[in-house]
Amino acid sequence: MNREWQKGDLATGRIVEWSGRLIYVGGGTWFDEDGNEWSDEALEDLRPLVSVDPDDATEVTRLDNEVQRFIDDPNQPTNLGTADLMAMALRSFSTPPKPVEPTNVGAVVEDMHGRIWYLRSPALEPYRWACWDVSAYTRAYAEVPAVRVLSEGVVLP
Repeated sequence: MNREWQKGDLATGRIVEWSGRLIYVGGGTWFDEDGNEWSDEALEDLRPLVSVDPDDATEVTRLDNEVQRFIDDPNQPTNLGTADLMAMALRSFSTPPKPVEPTNVGAVVEDMHGRIWYLRSPALEPYRWACWDVSAYTRAYAEVPAVRVLSEGVVLP
């Protein structure tokens, strides 16, 4: 999974014969449950883990809302069991929230794959965002899997 890890993020990963839980401490460094240090390059199959405090009403309510969102979604298959719905809700916890769309000309965002997108012109609705690598590749912001705003752009007079 390609993502920008933050200090304190929990994950599961493996290296050669070992697999287990890890915590990210920054700078490409992880520690496992036994206090061993690992680098990003050494680890394979890093997947985010979710920690929910059952005594924190805010976290429990957020989890309940996520489960309910998937239950209420008419686009979801009707044969999903409780475990499937819970897994989908927990995955949404480990996904960084999408930043609010910057609306100034020249705004720049990075997507979950490391691609750079820029705002061409608000007049080009709905496909006003272009991929830096392939400028012919344009999308509406809702379709850009943005994870970080790199520039808010400039305000034109």
